[in-house]
Amino acid sequence: MQSNSFYNLKSESDGFNSRAVSPGNNLNDMLFRPTEKLVFNAPFDYDNLTYHMKITNNSHHRIAYAVKGNAVPRVMANPAFGILELGEERIVAVSVQKFAWNDIDFHKDRIAFDYVLLPDDNKDKDFSMGMFQHSDTKRRKNIRIEYNP
Repeated sequence: MQSNSFYNLKSESDGFNSRAVSPGNNLNDMLFRPTEKLVFNAPFDYDNLTYHMKITNNSHHRIAYAVKGNAVPRVMANPAFGILELGEERIVAVSVQKFAWNDIDFHKDRIAFDYVLLPDDNKDKDFSMGMFQHSDTKRRKNIRIEYNP
């Protein structure tokens, strides 16, 4: 449930309450390039294979994000968390550590970007996980990891 104070624009004298469209319903508030998956090509015996992706704040609010994964420490992202200002773009390096192709179940590998829209009164420059607590705008974008043998 969204907080009314976060979305109210103003109240007109005729009693009509004008509200902005909830930014939580905007599927394009954060843009990801690539949008669905990252593909890493063999051989997988290098210390690091790195793919660079771009994330962009396309909303009217600052965004705090944190990258999570289900294959840590084999798949890592850097920077793994941060705050994006309005319109800011950031390159995130997603790296795969060396692994034995036949010894790992890699078919469900993914990373997930958890992000929240920060209220206009939040001027913190430093990221903290507390930004995600009690947020009505928490969103998640999953990016699949695929491997070409």
